[in-house]
Amino acid sequence: MVITWLLNLQQRGIAKVKYRLLAAGIHFLFSAAILSLLLAVVYFIWYPHPYHTVQSVFDVVKLLIGVDLVLGPLLMFVIFNLSKPRRELVRDVSIIVLFQVSALLWGGHITYKMRPLFAVFQEASFHMVVRQDINIEKLSDDVSLPAIWQKPKLIYVEPLSGDEKVQQIVGMLSGEVKDVMFQAERYRPFSNYLDNVLAQALDSSKIVQEPDNKTHINSLLDEYGGAMDEYALYPVVSGFFSSVIVFNRNNFSPLEVVDLKL
Repeated sequence: MVITWLLNLQQRGIAKVKYRLLAAGIHFLFSAAILSLLLAVVYFIWYPHPYHTVQSVFDVVKLLIGVDLVLGPLLMFVIFNLSKPRRELVRDVSIIVLFQVSALLWGGHITYKMRPLFAVFQEASFHMVVRQDINIEKLSDDVSLPAIWQKPKLIYVEPLSGDEKVQQIVGMLSGEVKDVMFQAERYRPFSNYLDNVLAQALDSSKIVQEPDNKTHINSLLDEYGGAMDEYALYPVVSGFFSSVIVFNRNNFSPLEVVDLKL
């Protein structure tokens, strides 16, 4: 339908460069609309703030932006020529669209595959866990995977006893067992252990004594208001990433990831 409309414009004497620009512009708007829907799912559901800082997918997003918002419209500008036979023009446009759709599906698959399913609290720290890290068949009946439309879930892992710690270390050294945060059978509903988690929050009074931390703390309070005793801070780890995650103590919602010295 768009091609027919542009053909009509040519018959009315629209210059070639103008209708090429018009075709590229229309293509850009359609691409931007579809990509925006995917990015909304990525950054508001699969990787909501502040988890997208911990488990970044920016490299994939950059590639999608390059393909769908730059390369696609640029190719459309280059190949779009209404003097071509209609069948040839439709073929060329279809190839570009197919290329972009393939990139979009690939990007959606990768971001979904690597989305953080759980923020696991273990030994006073949070660890981001993706599907490939755990055996989901070992999850207990009272722990479920987040659905495709749900955000990452908070999970609690009970501390190991003395003997368990020794066995865990030996097992990890031998390669027979995974680290504790990746043992799905140990996962427990977070809400049952909230008091324990709050009791293990970092001592904010000591953190603010570090001069380099004051700027970050002041920025946090300027943005969210209140006093430091209204927030709970914990180390957060994901692969090689390590920082501090801030939660609201009242509803334990994640607020921010702050680069603090501990």
